[in-house]
Amino acid sequence: MHTTDVFGEKYKDMFVNAIGAVGNYGEIYSRHMEKVIPRQGLNLISTGTSGLLYSHPFGSPGEASHGREEGGTLDKVYERGYLKCGILVRSDSGRVSNETQTKSTFGKEFCYALSAATFQDYSEETKNKKTKIFIMNTTEGLDLINQDEVDVVSLVTVNLANDVTRKLSFSQPIYYDSEEGSLALATNQDDVQWSSFIYWTVNAIIYAEETNITKSSSSKMPLVNLFSPQHRLMMKRVIKEVGNYGDIFDRHVDNVGPRDGLNMLNSGSGPQLHPVPGIFN
Repeated sequence: MHTTDVFGEKYKDMFVNAIGAVGNYGEIYSRHMEKVIPRQGLNLISTGTSGLLYSHPFGSPGEASHGREEGGTLDKVYERGYLKCGILVRSDSGRVSNETQTKSTFGKEFCYALSAATFQDYSEETKNKKTKIFIMNTTEGLDLINQDEVDVVSLVTVNLANDVTRKLSFSQPIYYDSEEGSLALATNQDDVQWSSFIYWTVNAIIYAEETNITKSSSSKMPLVNLFSPQHRLMMKRVIKEVGNYGDIFDRHVDNVGPRDGLNMLNSGSGPQLHPVPGIFN
């Protein structure tokens, strides 16, 4: 089992100790659940060959809330009138390969999706006015999040160090990369509402593909009253402007290779338990 120093020397054996105390997931399930609910479907471990894209239930998004938090990132972005969105590119040689360029344009779509969720007057004609894109390397991009120089960064690797050391919150993975692990949108952990706004925007894009909702049928997406009246139509606007996950994938990453493995939808009956690739990197 892995050791870690991200929480300090005192906790370097935390994972070893946890497994030593209660065992792995299968052992826990077997002790408490197997006789009542035989383990199957989503509760099985994925081997890494089946789809992991799966939307979490929205609950009751129509319930009213107190709205945008004053001075929070969502409030700042809305009042500013545009989103500052970083895109991470990785190239040791200093040259961006065709594959890297394709992934960066794929990641950019999720910046546009966030702008569509945020602004009532977002459209194809205004997207470049409402979305300021910053292409950056890994170190630069992650530093700028914590300095509040950008609002969100796309294509960030989900791992333990980025979570704990850099204090980042992540959306659901938007792309599973065989070389760089799970790539997601990342924000500063200090702003819970903004992190939630981004998480559920990505979730909506996956949900739309699961339910066969496309740009032309975007009105079928649920209403959301949890952020403010200005964001009530956020999910409808997102799908109207960028489409569902399959639409986005087909426009970009499919040029590099066919969609398969972890980047497929989970139908709801396949294994879903899977440690984030590269989590200990």
